Amino acid sequence: KVAALLVENKKLGHIIVREANNHDPEISGLIKDFYEYARGRTEAALKLGIAIGAVRPLDTRIAAAAIVGMLEAVVYDLMDNEDGLDVEHVISELTEFQNRGIRPAPADMRDAKS
Repeated sequence: KVAALLVENKKLGHIIVREANNHDPEISGLIKDFYEYARGRTEAALKLGIAIGAVRPLDTRIAAAAIVGMLEAVVYDLMDNEDGLDVEHVISELTEFQNRGIRPAPADMRDAKS
């Protein structure tokens, strides 16, 4: 939902990413609130995932910060993409990366050894 929001409202994305270190207390407060909200929602989702066995036990605060940071970096990189942005593709790639890292799937590893 956050990625779609930022793609639909590029100005908001620009403000959040480019003004993160703004010295105006009101602006920096709003941006801090946004990141706290995003990390909080992500942490809650991770805790739920752990509770139902879909996510391995981990430090949810660190993992949430890493996930939000990863999303921020990708959005920043793609924000000015003139070719448009396929949000579903971005989310799919981020999810796959988050779930498996850079390792090939087990079937891919068997094929590589053959």
